[in-house]
Formats: sequence, C-alpha cells, structure tokens
Amino acid sequence: MNPIQTVDYIRILPELVLTAFGIIVMMADPLLKPGASRKGLGLIALGGALAAIAATFCQIAWSARDASFAAPGWFGMVRVDNFAIFFHVLIPAISAVCILASLEYLDAQNIRSGEYYALILFGTVGMVLMSKPRIVRTIVEDATIYFFVIFTSHLVFVLALVFARVSIHHSPFM
Repeated sequence: MNPIQTVDYIRILPELVLTAFGIIVMMADPLLKPGASRKGLGLIALGGALAAIAATFCQIAWSARDASFAAPGWFGMVRVDNFAIFFHVLIPAISAVCILASLEYLDAQNIRSGEYYALILFGTVGMVLMSKPRIVRTIVEDATIYFFVIFTSHLVFVLALVFARVSIHHSPFM
C-alpha cells in the first residue's frame, strides 16, 4: 500500500513538471551536433516554465475543490497556500522571461551550451520548492546547519574566484 496520496503529487506538481522538462533538456543536449544551435532546447525549457505555470493553475483548481489541500502533505513537509501559489506563478514566469531573453543572445554570441537551460529549470525547481511555508519553517528550525552550509558554499566560491584570478595573472603560459 502506498502511503503517498494523489493530492501529495498535486502539491508538488510545478516542481515535477520543471524537473521533467529539465531532464528532457539534459538528455537532448548530447544528441545535438557540437556546433548546432541550442535554441530548440531553449524552447523546450520555455515550454517547461509555461507548463509549470499551468500546473499551478491546476493547484488553484484543486484547492478550490478540496478544502484539505491546504493541509501539510508529504509527511508534513510540504504545504501549499496562497503564498506558495503566488510564487509558483511568479518564479516560473521570471524564468520564462530569462529563457526568452537568452534565446537570441546565446545564438548571437555563439554560445552552444544547452545545459544552461536545464540549470535555469533546476534552479527554478529549488526556488519554487523553497517558497512552500512548511519547507521554510523546517529550514528556520535548522537554521544553524542551513547558515553553515550557505557560509561554506560562499567561502568555497570566493576562494575559487580568488584562485582563478591569481592563477590567470601568474600563469607561466601568459
């Protein structure tokens, strides 16, 4: 017997849609020729962002039909309320605008990296998931670990930038 109900999947439907489209983009990228345009992958990613917005409207319809939809799901880890639904529309819309803005730019600059679009989608998954109030409360309860992880990741990033800057200027090949 599966303890996870259908309503729990509806609670994370935008994340599931964005993840599926991100995986499609990542799987399709190696199938393209190395010098080929990745605009098609960008259009797939744009479709994923718009499908996530459509999934949010599915959540709105489900919450209007079922009063228990606002209760926490996924073993008390996820709750969808008006706050989360607002960000489920806003964040994928901003990602869609970012993808639209980068379609022509990447072609004009001759940048052929299809994983760019997948990273936008996967980053959107994280942002949308973090907008759920239950997740936010869980993280606040574990704030010490959270801030430690954030601090160390920023420290590693800054050290990588410093190392790259120093090694570029003191390289024997330059």
